[in-house]
Amino acid sequence: MGFNGFEVHRHLIPNLTTVFSSAYEMSQIEGESMLSYFSTGYLPNSDTTLSVKISLGVTT
Repeated sequence: MGFNGFEVHRHLIPNLTTVFSSAYEMSQIEGESMLSYFSTGYLPNSDTTLSVKISLGVTT
């Protein structure tokens, strides 16, 4: 099973099952958390749920 839908999963035999997630959204949220920490000394106390998509291959 692969993670984050890297392009290589399409060229493997057998096809891997992979999970697609938004690396951009994850990076943006983490960047905002880091900026908050640098300015206040505290990390935000919150949970964030991002959507994912699964692409089934023969390795499930």
